[in-house]
Parts: sequence; C-alpha cells; structure tokens
Amino acid sequence: MKRMTIEECDAAIKRWRTKFRIAVNRLDDLERIKKRLVARHAKEAAEARAAAAEQEAAQHVTMIAIAAPEPVTAPANPEPVTAPGGGDDIPGFLRRGVAAQKAVDKVIADQIIADEAERKKTKAAGQAAKRKAKARGDLKKMPLTGKAALDAIRNG
Repeated sequence: MKRMTIEECDAAIKRWRTKFRIAVNRLDDLERIKKRLVARHAKEAAEARAAAAEQEAAQHVTMIAIAAPEPVTAPANPEPVTAPGGGDDIPGFLRRGVAAQKAVDKVIADQIIADEAERKKTKAAGQAAKRKAKARGDLKKMPLTGKAALDAIRNG
C-alpha cells in the first residue's frame, strides 16, 4: 500500500463510511421487504388452505347426502409410512395430500411474482412520465393561480 497523508486518509475514511451507510440502509430495506413478502405469502397460503378445506368439507357433506353411509374399515394392508424426519405413526391412508398443498403454494407464488411484475411496470411508467415532464420543463413551471387555475380545471 502506498504512503498516505492524513488528509488522504481522512478523505478515504469519509468515502468508505458513506458507502457503508448506504449498504447498511439497503440491507435494512431488503429485510423489511422480505418480511412483508413472507407475511403476505403465509397469509395467502393460509387463506387458500382454508378455502380448500371448506370446499372439501362441502364436497364431503354432499357425498354423504347422496350415498348411503357405509361402515368404515381400515385397508387390509396399510401402506408403510416413511417420513423424511423420522418415522411417525400416521398410516398412509389417513394422510392428507401433500401434492395438493404444493400446487396451491405454486399458484400463490406465481400470483406474487405476477403482482411484483405489474408493480414494476406501473413504477417504470410513472418514472418515464416524470422524466418526460422534466425534459419538457413542466416540473419547473409555477403553479397556476386565480382565473388561469379555474380555466385549467374547467377545460381539463
């Protein structure tokens, strides 16, 4: 490293502290955005699961009303259960569909991605309009007052 003077060292410290503050602020912003997205995704997933459960319950009630009740018996050879986190004692015929939940989660994730893309388009359009107004000089004009303001309101 080359020899520095005290002034050069002070200038470098000031420059790097500014960059550090910018980076820390950006990290805080990103963490807040992530927290919001996770909360929204969890809420939407819970709503989707509740709707699916209601639909399944309504379908089950309809099926009970149509068909005569039959005695419930366990299958002769139940499937062996192998859970990734160890063996739990829930037999395969009592398990709910995991594939159905994954499909619901994928739909919600796709919806979130589409919402973000739409928000980005809207934001880009607003930024473009502001750039054009700035180029035309509309942002530096004095606001209208009196009769001119009334004429502008009436004539749109």
